[in-house]
Amino acid sequence: MDAARRQRADAERREAWTVEAVRARQRTNSFAVVLCPGPSLADTWKREPGAQGRPFLTIAVNGAINFTRCDWLVALDREPLRQARSPREGILTKREKRIELQAGGLSLKAGALPELVWSTDVLPHRHDCAGALRWSRLAAITLAAHLGATSIDVYGDDRTGSTYWDGEDMPLSVEGALVRPDRWEKEAKDDADVMAFLRERGVDVTRVLPRLGRVAA
Repeated sequence: MDAARRQRADAERREAWTVEAVRARQRTNSFAVVLCPGPSLADTWKREPGAQGRPFLTIAVNGAINFTRCDWLVALDREPLRQARSPREGILTKREKRIELQAGGLSLKAGALPELVWSTDVLPHRHDCAGALRWSRLAAITLAAHLGATSIDVYGDDRTGSTYWDGEDMPLSVEGALVRPDRWEKEAKDDADVMAFLRERGVDVTRVLPRLGRVAA
């Protein structure tokens, strides 16, 4: 893409994430659920979450798609895609993974590729909300906002330990890079910026935790 086209694309992307544009996309039934693959997922997830009612949208982060089938799968790295079953509606991943999936060079473990395969180009520009582009969990929450959610409950968001909901160990590396001990601390720094970005646009995010219950993100 040449410089002029890139500038136009960047301008359109930033316009799509202004406060006014995000609020214009918000739905009447605006409750969504994001499922992360943390150890608490199996204990905290309820198929029809209590006071919030039935979500219009469910998004799985990485291996959570194998816990229960969801509308969307968000996986920014190759291995979670290779181990995933197909979501109902779409996949969000990095641009190069989208190209691989659509060309057949990368396949899901089970099910056909859904009709919609999006890249992170639909998320906010890196200068406005970089954390949404670095972590699958934050990308999933931001995708929910893009699709019209104003209230998002997040399950399995433990941010600790080294195992998933099914007892499987987290990979020692992601895309060839060693997962560092300070991984959760780094993600937490981006988390604050993403939550502030979404609150400004009328989107509330709540973590559902096994002992503390509902906690504002």
